[in-house]
Amino acid sequence: MLLGAATLAACGKDATVAPGQSVTLVSGQSVKVPAGATIRLSGNITVSGEKASLSFDGETVTIAGHNNTVTTAAGAVVSVAAGTAGPADNTVTAKK
Repeated sequence: MLLGAATLAACGKDATVAPGQSVTLVSGQSVKVPAGATIRLSGNITVSGEKASLSFDGETVTIAGHNNTVTTAAGAVVSVAAGTAGPADNTVTAKK
């Protein structure tokens, strides 16, 4: 898992988080994720797009829809479960 995160960080801005992969966002980093991705929060979160397609349990946001833009703080952990299918059309960004 750590190797996948290190490889993703080296890919630069708007890299895609693949199924079975997680990444801890650094300031200004953006990643693309499919529906089903989770964001474990490290601070505030702002969402644009269809807010009804997101669920929040107080600590983790789950993206259930498409074409959402989520802005969070650096340190948020973005994960895509193994076996997740579909287009990576949601964007998660750690604000600068």
